[in-house]
Amino acid sequence: MASVLMEVLESQERRYLIHSEKLLIPKLAYVFTTIAAVLLWRIEVEVAIIAVNSLLHLYARTIRLLLYTSVLWIATSSVIITIDYLFTTLSLSTLILLIHGYASFTSMAIFVSTTPPHQLSKLVGLNTFTLTYTLLRSALQDLIEAIDSLKSRGWRGSINVLSYMKVIYAASTVILIRMKDLEESLMARGIER
Repeated sequence: MASVLMEVLESQERRYLIHSEKLLIPKLAYVFTTIAAVLLWRIEVEVAIIAVNSLLHLYARTIRLLLYTSVLWIATSSVIITIDYLFTTLSLSTLILLIHGYASFTSMAIFVSTTPPHQLSKLVGLNTFTLTYTLLRSALQDLIEAIDSLKSRGWRGSINVLSYMKVIYAASTVILIRMKDLEESLMARGIER
């Protein structure tokens, strides 16, 4: 898991065409279009988006990220489908929403893995959105550190979803502490809430 997150951070610094500043607005438009595609309510559209996203991941060489998100989506969707099936609430709309969730997540993953924070802040300036995006990179680094720390203490990832609760707790704690430190730092500089 940590190696996949490292791949995302390293991928932001690559110099392929998709990493170009000139493609920042088309990438943003693509992410918003992907998210809005749920309004069409068509499985064919979602599958086409997933195919395009897969090709973009192959081009950006974030194949492990694509595989990892696929495995996570399959595991999560299997649980949701099983529960819906057991309670006889499984419907086509549930499947469309699950497929749309995967299409949206893979398009956001391609955006994050191909867009360094400085490109976004250069385009729209320093605001809440760009600051949040910059802090996402910091949160990923904190998550990597938390995973490495837990691994050094004997934690191993497994199929059991509950084993990841330690990772979530450790990463959340580190991120909350860093956010509190950042808030105090900004308040010391005169920036109010």
